[in-house]
Amino acid sequence: MEAASQYYFGKSASELTLGEATILAGIPKAPSSYSPVADLEKSTTRQTVVLDEMIEDGKITESQKSTALAEKPVIIGNIT
Repeated sequence: MEAASQYYFGKSASELTLGEATILAGIPKAPSSYSPVADLEKSTTRQTVVLDEMIEDGKITESQKSTALAEKPVIIGNIT
């Protein structure tokens, strides 16, 4: 997670927002398809699935999901 956090967002995993973390959480399902560098739209679609699963598991609220989806993360796509 730390390496992916540095690669995609240029910051430590401990500094990720919920929106950023759920983008990363969606990548392992299909890395070439869900990479935010390759296809941000597919990545955010997958992010919604991850957030919905978190709601089902009681980990977050609908409000937290809305906040995460409203974020406009800056994807840098390289190691700093």
